[in-house]
Amino acid sequence: QVQSHHGISTLYWPDAAGQRYHLQALAHAQDDTPALDLWLDRAQWTASGLPAGTWQVRIQVQDASGLLSAFSPTRQVQILPLVHDGSGQVVGTGTGLGLELDY
Repeated sequence: QVQSHHGISTLYWPDAAGQRYHLQALAHAQDDTPALDLWLDRAQWTASGLPAGTWQVRIQVQDASGLLSAFSPTRQVQILPLVHDGSGQVVGTGTGLGLELDY
């Protein structure tokens, strides 16, 4: 499931007690080296830490005993070129969307 707030997408997936999640973002689905590689304790990720563009995201699950699943098929995530204020927060509009940069 994907939800968007002020133009920032958050991915959610099924969760189970004791699981951890290994998330990787790739520029292309066939890439070997991820641009983002992190472990999460919650079954959600807010698309950040990557330049604007289209990214391929995959997730691996580690169960409570330490067993790792295979990576999921990649899912496409769009990261918009949003305007941030001095504190790093996204500048929003009255419609609830983020203000995008115009290159």
